[in-house]
Amino acid sequence: MKKSLTQLFLVISLCFLLCFSISCQKQAGEAKPVVDVEADITAIKEIWTQYATACNSGDFDLWISLWTDDGIRMPPGTPAAIGKEQIRATMKSLFDQMTLDMTITNKEVRVAGDWAFSRGTGTFSITPKEGGKTTKIDGKYLTILERQADGSWKIAIDCFNSNVPPTSEKVKEQNKDLVKRMWEAWGKGDFEAFKEVIAPDFAHYLPSGNTKPSSREETIEIGKGLHNAFPDITFSIEELIAEGDRVTVRFIYRGTHKGEFEGIPATGNEFEGSGISISRIENGKVVEQRKEIDMLGMYKQLGMELKPKEEEK
Repeated sequence: MKKSLTQLFLVISLCFLLCFSISCQKQAGEAKPVVDVEADITAIKEIWTQYATACNSGDFDLWISLWTDDGIRMPPGTPAAIGKEQIRATMKSLFDQMTLDMTITNKEVRVAGDWAFSRGTGTFSITPKEGGKTTKIDGKYLTILERQADGSWKIAIDCFNSNVPPTSEKVKEQNKDLVKRMWEAWGKGDFEAFKEVIAPDFAHYLPSGNTKPSSREETIEIGKGLHNAFPDITFSIEELIAEGDRVTVRFIYRGTHKGEFEGIPATGNEFEGSGISISRIENGKVVEQRKEIDMLGMYKQLGMELKPKEEEK
C-alpha cells in the first residue's frame, strides 16, 4: 500500500513538471518579438526617399502606395483630404499637370509601438507641364506613420505648411475680396454680413476730409436709411485697385427715389451717380473708409433746385 502511494505521488509530480514545462515553452513562443527601433527609423526615412522619388519622377502610383487606406492629408489653406480615395482625387491632377522637383530633409523620427512621428523640412517647385511660371515652396512637415500587419510603415496623417509668408500679391487679392464682400453686403442691405467684414472701431468718412467720421453703428443706420429711400439701389464696382493695406474702388450707384431722403419726399425719380472710396484693411477687417460721392448730381436728379446762398445784408 505504501509503495502504491509513493508511485502515485511520483506520477503526479512528473505530470505537474511536464505541464509546467509545456506552459513555459508556450509563453516563450507567444512572447512578442524584440522591436528594432533603429530598423524602424531606417524604414521610415526610406518612406521619405520614396516620397521624393515619386514626386520627382511623376510616379503617382508609387506616391499613393505610401499612404494607409484611411490616411489623412492636411495641406495649408484647404480642407483635409480624408481617406486614400480623397487623397487620390485631390492629388492625381497635380501629378498629371505639373512637373515636381522636391527635396525632403528628415529631422527627427520617434517610434512608439506601432506608431511613429516624423518631423522635417522640404523644398519643392511646381512647374506646369504646358509651360508657365514655376512656384517654389520652402516648408516643414509633421507626419504620423502606422506600422502595417506585414511590418512595413505607411503615412497615416500628414500635416505641412510653408515657411514663406503670403506674397504681397496674395495679400492684395485677399484685401480686394474683403472689400468686394463689404460692397456686396452694403448694396444688398445685409448689415449683419456688413458687420462681419468691418472692425468694431470702423470709421466712415464722407466726404473723405470729414473730421468727424461715422462709427460702425452710425454707418449702418445711414445704410438702412439709404435702402428705405431707394429700395432698388445698386452699386457696381467699375474699378478695384489694391496697394499695401488700402483698396480703392470706383463705383456707380443707381436707384429710384421711393422714400424720404434727407428731408426730400419721394419723387419717383431715377438717378445714377458715381463715387470713389478708399478702404484701409487691418487684421483682416476694414477699419476705415474714406468716400467721395457726386451728391450734387444726385440732388439735381431728385428734382432739387439749387440756388446760391444770398448774402446777409
